[in-house]
Amino acid sequence: MLGATFRANDARYENPYDGGSLDHLDAALGTVYANLRVNESWSARFHAGLYRESYDSDSAFGNYGTDLTRTSVSTDHVFTLSPQHRILWGAFYEQTDFENTIGTAENRDRYGSYLGWEWTPDERFTANAVGRWEDYAAYGDEVTWRTGAAWRIPVIETTLRSGIGRAFRTPTYLDLFGSSFGVGNPNLRAESSIGWDVGLEKE
Repeated sequence: MLGATFRANDARYENPYDGGSLDHLDAALGTVYANLRVNESWSARFHAGLYRESYDSDSAFGNYGTDLTRTSVSTDHVFTLSPQHRILWGAFYEQTDFENTIGTAENRDRYGSYLGWEWTPDERFTANAVGRWEDYAAYGDEVTWRTGAAWRIPVIETTLRSGIGRAFRTPTYLDLFGSSFGVGNPNLRAESSIGWDVGLEKE
């Protein structure tokens, strides 16, 4: 199966109480993708996207603007080893160009891969575990992971789900490089967290 998507955004915000400021954001995202069933035990997905964003802020205090272009490619694969075991694997590459009106001009790469395993010993229980590695040109590597399970309880036919994993949030370009209204901090590192969840699902 082949497909393509396109979406665009044109947003304006006017604040008459802040020196008569007007913020304008234009953004557009286009993607193409392909889903492929290689054989009975191997399915694959390929994806490519182009994102462009232009931001402009005018006020009595001056002008601040940014331009961002991001290109990415990724692939995801599912290998069914048996009715009980599946292997999940994927990889991606992303390239970003960023400029602003206070002299920042950055070109940065990000890439990574993940590997996961899913175990279904019977129709009522599923467990999974996944590890993901990413490399950021801005500051280095990040490793995240998640593991979880789901059990459909007999008689009441309610699914109990739980999971735990590590996540992170990278600094934004505004955090790193600032704007005409405040300085940034290029030495910022990513924020990290351990999160867990437990839930019940009933149809």
